[in-house]
Amino acid sequence: MFNAIENFFFKWSLRLFMPGLARQMAIDGTLDLDPEKMPEFIRVIDNKADITIFAFSGLDVVFAGFARYEFGQILLPLRKKCNFVFIRDIHRMAYHMSPDGEWTGLEFYRKEIEEVQQQLGAKYNISLGSSSGGSAAFYFGTICKMDKFIVFGPAFPYSVYTNWKSRLKTFFNVKMLLTSPATYLEQVIVTIGAISTANALARNIAEEEAWHIVEAYREADPRPAATVFFGKKNAPDSHTARIVDEFPEVKIVPLDTGRHNTPDFLNKRRELGPRMVEEVEEVFKPRTTREVK
Repeated sequence: MFNAIENFFFKWSLRLFMPGLARQMAIDGTLDLDPEKMPEFIRVIDNKADITIFAFSGLDVVFAGFARYEFGQILLPLRKKCNFVFIRDIHRMAYHMSPDGEWTGLEFYRKEIEEVQQQLGAKYNISLGSSSGGSAAFYFGTICKMDKFIVFGPAFPYSVYTNWKSRLKTFFNVKMLLTSPATYLEQVIVTIGAISTANALARNIAEEEAWHIVEAYREADPRPAATVFFGKKNAPDSHTARIVDEFPEVKIVPLDTGRHNTPDFLNKRRELGPRMVEEVEEVFKPRTTREVK
């Protein structure tokens, strides 16, 4: 009964405030919270290529579910073909819950990813995602020893959205409400979603069992290269960017927006494809220390 009520309000709020997202997720079969009505959690497209892109779903238009394979279209200009692996967080629990409903998701997805890496045997592996999918790309890209992450508005730690100071700044941002109501509503919905997920994780797993993304990345040797796109007018996402900015391997790219859904922001300006292709092609170049910051 509770799940049915939660499902109803989830779909109602998306259709009311974010109709584009709701339509896309309905097409992909990811709008319903009932996992029995959802497609598989992973899909592998093996093009016998030297590079594999692991795409983690998050709550946004471009990367929701499999999103009709926009990744393939966006990355079409690449000179080299890519393998694609689409991974979905069925329960929307930041990948901490496995598809069968157990709170062993982090280990489950790690094993799945490593098996696919071995199966495809690509020379280069890249993870990408947005929002919670960006956090997943950062985390699993680290522990699965990938070569690079391309992430958009990663939301970690959850406290950047869930602490009371952040909540008050988001909910009472009158200036943004008046000047950009769509951006304001997007931030409110993302904040509510982050609070809900954080509370569910706190009830069901111990603190040490949660992902600690920054700590895992700090301990990695070598650390993979990373590019983080974020809206510089979005306070929580800017906070995450400042956290990871301490690492020379991370390039941060501020965008002139308050949107959390920065892939959609770039896509509407026809910049998403070229930027992603450029970031992927960076993998083939010799690694240098970050001098651009």
